[in-house]
Amino acid sequence: MKRYLQASVLIMALIGIFLTLGSLIASFGAWKNYYQFPLFIAMIVAFTVVLIICLVRFRFSFKKIGFYLCHVGLCITVIFSFVSWIFLKDSTFSIPIDPNTYYREVAQEDGSVLDFGFQISLAAFDVETYLPTYCLYDESGEMTPEHVLIETVSQNRKGMYDMGKYGTVAADQLQASYGYAAVYKVEGVGLLVKQEEADKNYYAELHIQDGEEHTVTLSVNKPYTYRGWKFYLMGYDEAHGQYVDLYVKKDPANIPLAIGIWMTLVGTFVECFHLFERKGAEQ
Repeated sequence: MKRYLQASVLIMALIGIFLTLGSLIASFGAWKNYYQFPLFIAMIVAFTVVLIICLVRFRFSFKKIGFYLCHVGLCITVIFSFVSWIFLKDSTFSIPIDPNTYYREVAQEDGSVLDFGFQISLAAFDVETYLPTYCLYDESGEMTPEHVLIETVSQNRKGMYDMGKYGTVAADQLQASYGYAAVYKVEGVGLLVKQEEADKNYYAELHIQDGEEHTVTLSVNKPYTYRGWKFYLMGYDEAHGQYVDLYVKKDPANIPLAIGIWMTLVGTFVECFHLFERKGAEQ
């Protein structure tokens, strides 16, 4: 039993060194397939095998439940990481905003085709922006850095644009039928010039045709999962607003990986708690 534990510690140290070197290499873009190197895969496999042997030979005790949770969770995480690596299907693609155009498959960079098994279309798209900010220029009419009085004038909670010693302007005064005015003249002070509005969030209405039609709303950091496929809203055509960027993946290892990670975390916490408990009893 002891030699297996020693072997696992040694292999873990080698994996740690390999991962550290990999991070350095990857940061310089020197070797994209570094983690597919056969030696690294062999070390991961060997580490997993040694862990399993230790678990089988270790005499079970509820007092060691933390040990079991940690090591079983680690085994599950490693095994299903390989499953994910082998069976993961994913792609990033652009889709036009057109409710009448449906897509069942998308082309990938390597020339292969990813088939969803159902059809999708993008019916609508909307962008939510933050309240606009303005830059205050003097009365010269020149919009250069030399003529800036206040670089950023923001709207406060009272609906006012506070320009400090230059006074205030109500947000209602800056609004026109088409939205906030691009330029607003402040009598006796200068010009308020609207800055580029920053995106706060954006939403896409995704239609799924699969015998019957499903309509869901995608937003940033709020993907939607259907038949194992998870759709993420990534970006959009900021210049013309004609298409949206989506990322889609299907990973059969998602749930087992989450279980393995949580088992490892809980087991580590339990073992640390018992360690502190034993030290306290010795004192």
